[in-house]
Amino acid sequence: MSVVCIYGISPISSEGEFIFLEEDPEAFKAFVPTDKARAYLIESGNEEQIFKEIAWKFLFVPVSYHTTGSSREEEIFAAFEQIRTGVHLVASDFSDFGKKVFANVVKNMECLPQSYDGSRWFGSFKDVPSIICAAGPSFAKNSAYLKTLTDRALLIGGGSALNVLAHAGIVPHIAASIDPDPPHDRWEAQTAQDIPFFYHHRVSSHLLSQVEGSTFWVKDAEAHPIEKWFYDHLQLDGPALEGGWNVATFSTALAAALGCNPIVFVGLDLRLEEGQLYAPGVNGERKEAPKDWEMAALWIEEFIQTHPEIQFINATEGGRGFSGALPLKLKDIPLDPQEDLRLRIPQLPKVSGPDASVSVDTLKKSLEHCRDIFEEHLAFPLSTTSSIEEEIAYVHVLAPLWNIWQHVFARHVPPGTFESNLNKTLFLKNVSEQLLYEVCD
Repeated sequence: MSVVCIYGISPISSEGEFIFLEEDPEAFKAFVPTDKARAYLIESGNEEQIFKEIAWKFLFVPVSYHTTGSSREEEIFAAFEQIRTGVHLVASDFSDFGKKVFANVVKNMECLPQSYDGSRWFGSFKDVPSIICAAGPSFAKNSAYLKTLTDRALLIGGGSALNVLAHAGIVPHIAASIDPDPPHDRWEAQTAQDIPFFYHHRVSSHLLSQVEGSTFWVKDAEAHPIEKWFYDHLQLDGPALEGGWNVATFSTALAAALGCNPIVFVGLDLRLEEGQLYAPGVNGERKEAPKDWEMAALWIEEFIQTHPEIQFINATEGGRGFSGALPLKLKDIPLDPQEDLRLRIPQLPKVSGPDASVSVDTLKKSLEHCRDIFEEHLAFPLSTTSSIEEEIAYVHVLAPLWNIWQHVFARHVPPGTFESNLNKTLFLKNVSEQLLYEVCD
């Protein structure tokens, strides 16, 4: 299934499904919807609401655009695609029925006693310059000079940036990641595995198990519902950090929380440059920019706007650029020598996390109970003896998952019908079994 998006209601001659985005109320009133063609009236002030409605209705469905070249059409399509991308990225955590993120959170929570509370570091690097190292093609322009700055700025690298840093012979002060399913060969290929590692609990549990240095967890301000339940159940009351869309946004927020100022971006192209996505040191054939890159750029621009007390400098020398960040070459930024940062880091407070084993067992038992209730409802559809609405696993895992997938089912079966309720029960029973398999040895 795919959908063609068209600006303005017009005759259609080809087969398929169509979405018309119409701004003329009279043309909209005259339109007669069919099973294959729907129209939406775009009015001043309702664009975001309408675009979100369409994006959720056609979740996980490929959308193409029929273009005529008008500037207004281009503006409408760009606004819709931005919201559609955001919805897709939010829902992507659930595209595999939430298995990957769920398993990561549970397994990483079990590792809390071996990790430290990263928020204890917040403010510890007040007014120390930080350089956010990214893996864009422009990184190569600054790699040699960057190597001389390890005593003048706190270097933060994450994801593929660790590979380009290793290729250049640079060891950052801090590594970071929030990716639930990164390319594991890249982590294994880089050499900075024994430095402090900051993460959100959704990060790949396999990657976290490979970290040789100290690990520091940070609460996610936009956490998965099951993460929030763990925070409450374990009384993790420290400050949370909004990590944004990827490791670049997470690193930016982390640098600000640590008290760094200024914050400098290097290699943060966030777009394809001369056919390349990455600087030397990153293996891969991908030739199309990930969807979250533009969302990350917009997030950074908003972060800059809401943090006027911090000076942001874009020393990327290429790429997309960021509104509000001062464009400067790295060698032109005055950076004074700092107290030895690598000696300073081990002296910072380390408070390990609590034992989460009881919480994990409670969650697993609740998930097993949910599975049993679904089986009972399938065997006795009219039974009302077993309620699921207050089960921890239902409230914090299964219900949020259904809130995403109900849009997919609604395209085929009207909500509220017996068939729809049966689909929901079958779906969540199957998911319960798969989630249990992911976390039960």
